[in-house]
Amino acid sequence: MQLLRCTVGVLLVVHMGVAHVAQADQIDDANRKLINLEENARQLGAEFRDSPAPLPNAAERRYIDAELLFTLKNYEEAATILLDVIETYPNSRAYDDALVLLGESLYLARDLSASRHYFEMAIQKNTGSRKEQTALQRLVEIALKTNDFDHVDEYLKRLESIPADRLEPSVPYTRGKYLFFRDKLDEALSNFQSLPASNPYYLQALYLIGTVQVKKGDLAAATTAFDAVLRVQPKSEDDKEIQQLAKMALGRLYYERGQFDKAKEAYGSIDRNSKYFSDALYEQTWTLIKAKDFVNAYRSLDLMLLQDPDSPRSPELRILRGNLHLRLANFYLASENFTQTRDEFEPIYGQLKTNLDKSKTDPKYFDQLLSKGMAKFDITAFVPVPAVKWVKGEPDVARMLTLADDVGTLQKDLKDSEQTLARLEKAVTGAGKVGIFPDLASVRAKSTEIQNQTMDVRRKYNGKIRDILGTNLDAGDKSALDRIEGERASLDQQVSAMPLTTDAMQKRERSAKDSLREIDQRASELNVQIHAMEAELVAIEQYYMRSRAEQKIQPADLEQPVKDLHFVIDEARTALDKSRNDIEEARREFGAGGAVASTERDASARLGDLMKREMEVFQRARSRLASGDQRDFDRISELLQRADGVHARVKEVDGRLDAAAEQRLGKIRERISTEKTELLSANQKLTGVMSESQNVGGGLAQVMIAKVTDRFYDLVVQSDVGLVDVSWGLKDQKTTTLSKLINQQKLELKSVEDDFRSLLEEEK
Repeated sequence: MQLLRCTVGVLLVVHMGVAHVAQADQIDDANRKLINLEENARQLGAEFRDSPAPLPNAAERRYIDAELLFTLKNYEEAATILLDVIETYPNSRAYDDALVLLGESLYLARDLSASRHYFEMAIQKNTGSRKEQTALQRLVEIALKTNDFDHVDEYLKRLESIPADRLEPSVPYTRGKYLFFRDKLDEALSNFQSLPASNPYYLQALYLIGTVQVKKGDLAAATTAFDAVLRVQPKSEDDKEIQQLAKMALGRLYYERGQFDKAKEAYGSIDRNSKYFSDALYEQTWTLIKAKDFVNAYRSLDLMLLQDPDSPRSPELRILRGNLHLRLANFYLASENFTQTRDEFEPIYGQLKTNLDKSKTDPKYFDQLLSKGMAKFDITAFVPVPAVKWVKGEPDVARMLTLADDVGTLQKDLKDSEQTLARLEKAVTGAGKVGIFPDLASVRAKSTEIQNQTMDVRRKYNGKIRDILGTNLDAGDKSALDRIEGERASLDQQVSAMPLTTDAMQKRERSAKDSLREIDQRASELNVQIHAMEAELVAIEQYYMRSRAEQKIQPADLEQPVKDLHFVIDEARTALDKSRNDIEEARREFGAGGAVASTERDASARLGDLMKREMEVFQRARSRLASGDQRDFDRISELLQRADGVHARVKEVDGRLDAAAEQRLGKIRERISTEKTELLSANQKLTGVMSESQNVGGGLAQVMIAKVTDRFYDLVVQSDVGLVDVSWGLKDQKTTTLSKLINQQKLELKSVEDDFRSLLEEEK
């Protein structure tokens, strides 16, 4: 038994020795790990730079991105990038090219004022380069579009001073076009005639030569010029379009000269896929009418109505079709045509007349309609739905729609700008400031990795010290530790879930973004459903308007439910837009520099403070330990002190990161503040414009409605006149037929009398 006790005692001592050695090895491993983390933190601090290192060829790369967007006809996005290149890299090699491409992007986006500003900047160096010539030519074209010719002579002189071997082939054409539109016809003609056949603009020049001759009244020379356009082999789609225009011009010239067969041939040669085909059919119809070829005129007219029944000129063409039926003595078809036309247009005229009468009794009637919101301007507030497709081409209607569209676009753009500024302001004042800047976020990812691994060591060995102390803690120590434990419970849970490596952090970020992507996809599906609901509602409204005569539901009963549905759709779209913005913001929350990581770092810092308080309690209880346990206690304490040192280095780097982010954000906040001030000013100006637009637009709307009302009145009257003409035609046809019968009867009676005259004479 005594031997057994000795054996057990020896084994116990051996086991404790092995355990002690194993623990010592673990501490050594942890020390080596902390030494590596300490070196990584030191190196991270040494390599960190407050300002990002300039990327090589950054301006050129941004310019290439803008060029790609420009090629894809995304002119607004291209202009945004180019503006950044100009403001951020004024001394780069891409600066001059960016100025010209920015001007071109804005020109094609129809922002002529801003386009002119950047083209004027582009020509300041006066080097005669290809880009400068492009800018000068665009400035001439902008002058023609805006009727502002203040500096055009200067631009032309600069183009003339460029040596011929460096002159772009488009320059003579641009100069000639300018002279043409300024009615300097002889000078324009000279410019156009100077272009060789090898010039890319030769075909356009030939066409304008013909146009100059038309203006000068020399129709024979114009015919020769347009015919020459058709003899050139086209090299591009633009050349083919010029030839289509030349065919149209020849048709008009032949018409004016009374050569109707040639005019018909010219119009008939227009390609069916050409955008001028409808105009060609229309003019061909009148050519045939002029030539009194009513059968072919009717065929041409019928084809035109079949091809585009909703054409703006369709109502007048339907009247013309009825008149052609009259010419061809198809009285019943003419009567049917005029009756259908009158029945369709008379209710429209009645509604237009009602709106016009309201405006006469209430001068502010149209102003009030406009004040309901230009951003969602609907022409059906003024014009009945069935008539919209026919009146959009009216000049006054087009001006009204342009006015509403411009003001509505301004409202939408300003609202979008306000939302963008609000999102920017939220981003620069939020917790994840470092994550805004990729270079800082990259450093933060590395410092987070070091901090999380250091915290993992601290948590593990803080627990080991607690185990070593065991029963050596008195009541006061236990009470203090229990209080700390209560505070750190949730923090422990949060910190224990933190990723320990950069790869783990990236994996978590990808997982979160994948989840957000799925939510965004569902949002896209909802967006499709909302659009479908809106389209279905619009279709129902249009169907009701078309079949209103057959409907039992009164318009007043339908108005409120439709209005409610529109409101629901608008609310759903607003909520969806907000959700998608929230999703976009949530994407930025993840990552080492985002708000989520920032929250975790705060939790880690609080947990570190609590563990320091625990160590103070542990230190008080150390004296109660046996000498061997005290040695283990001291080794772990040294380990934790090293961990605190690593944490201090990381904290220093993080402080520099936060300071660098704050410094950069200071400039951004200043810019946001400036933009908010400018946006406020723009909103105030828009309010004034809106007031003026409502007044001007109200007057314009009244003029528009008056003209449209007159147009439909004329259509109704012409339909009635057509029906009268049908009646007269039928009467005339019957009268003619009766006259023919009477004359035939008389002839037959005379023939009978002649045949029986001899017999009558014999009887006498």
